[in-house]
Amino acid sequence: MINSIGVDIVDISRFGSIVEKRGNAFINKILTVREIDYCKDKSSYISSMAARFAAKEAFIKCIPPDAGVAFRWKEIEIINLPNGRPQVILNGGLKEFFKDNSILLSLSHSRSSAVAMVVIQ
Repeated sequence: MINSIGVDIVDISRFGSIVEKRGNAFINKILTVREIDYCKDKSSYISSMAARFAAKEAFIKCIPPDAGVAFRWKEIEIINLPNGRPQVILNGGLKEFFKDNSILLSLSHSRSSAVAMVVIQ
């Protein structure tokens, strides 16, 4: 049974401009060390970062308004399994709140946009 669905799209050039202006402070606020390490090894690292940001935004849209749980960017981590499939790893209060749920994630990006869809079962 599907409990919630979240989707988000990020303009990669706008995201890149924010990274250029705010630098590491912005990246370190929204991404974990593991996410940063994964992205920096990619030729299109800004696109990879934008996709992870979109995934976190999509996940946030799945949190019920009356859940009583706050989120921190780094409590939502987007990793890739050895086969390349993206996966959501939760920490903190989010991990406890969603402990009985299955979380499905799909990521994609073009030259101009990154998109993410999250389904909570």
